[in-house]
Amino acid sequence: MTGANIRTMVTASRTRNFMNGFTVFQIDGNLGATAGIAEALLQSHTGMLHLLPALPPDWRDGEAKGLRARGDVTVSLRWAEGTLAEAVLLPGHSGDLALAGPVMQVCCGGEPVPVYPIEGGFRFQAQAGKAYMVKP
Repeated sequence: MTGANIRTMVTASRTRNFMNGFTVFQIDGNLGATAGIAEALLQSHTGMLHLLPALPPDWRDGEAKGLRARGDVTVSLRWAEGTLAEAVLLPGHSGDLALAGPVMQVCCGGEPVPVYPIEGGFRFQAQAGKAYMVKP
């Protein structure tokens, strides 16, 4: 989904709540756009969190809060100039969290958390209910 697709959806929507304005409920129109936006910002289907894997070039600056990843992790993101500025990860379980991409800094409660490089990214030990700040 491109920025142009989103603009068309928002400007050409026939109803105030952005549901399609046709007489038949069309799940692809009503839910497909939000699913596409979420997948552009966060993917988690490989056992790793991919932050901003398909950010549209028009979305230079922005944020998203409360995205849900597989493995019971809530993710909030902020990006600037087309790249990740920071992410906050709130796991619902204790154990390894793996992120795709270059190794980044991870802090919890202002204290650094050890990170370990792995193939395609890095991992760290997380505890359920604690917030982890991730920065490039």
